[in-house]
Amino acid sequence: METLWSSLNIISPSARGMATLHRQELLDFQMNDNNFLKMVWMPLSLKRKLKKSQEAQISAKEAFSELDMRIPAQLCDKWEKEEKSALENRDSNVKSMDIFEVQLEKAPTTKSIEMDIISHQLPDDRMRGAATWMARVLKAEESQIILGIDAQHMHARATETQRLSFARRQDNLHTQIDQLCESAAQFLGDDWNDEISDNLISVAEID
Repeated sequence: METLWSSLNIISPSARGMATLHRQELLDFQMNDNNFLKMVWMPLSLKRKLKKSQEAQISAKEAFSELDMRIPAQLCDKWEKEEKSALENRDSNVKSMDIFEVQLEKAPTTKSIEMDIISHQLPDDRMRGAATWMARVLKAEESQIILGIDAQHMHARATETQRLSFARRQDNLHTQIDQLCESAAQFLGDDWNDEISDNLISVAEID
């Protein structure tokens, strides 16, 4: 049975001055006592855990029923057939049990979405270039967030090199936003909100 090693730390200092055999006898007695107490208290612990599991089972059934009600009947039938087939074929084909594994599909990246939109554009499409423009906007927003985080972590005693590097990044971001604002009317219309350009960047002042 697993011993409770932490309790030995209490008596270990008193065993330092003992002989080897005496120290071994003391530690063995303490470990046996710990194991005995653990075995005695195990039924009460299991009883307490069983009671908690029974209480949790009620709420788990309610949550499962609520989730099950939202699933289409056709999908439930499909899952039941797959489960039955997997259980019947698990002896001959272990891979049939893979359906019980969590299957997560990776979300498409911004580059793949951009390539998909560009590939479906028509030759005379007025919105040609919108996908690239949107990707540049998202990139500018990402740069804005990173710049804001770096500004918060930059110390007031930053060196001139650090201040210059931050100022260059800030100026570069301003340039990108100005270019995006100039081409915004082509995709958003002439009456696009001028406040967008003010919300794209929040300049952080460093003392």
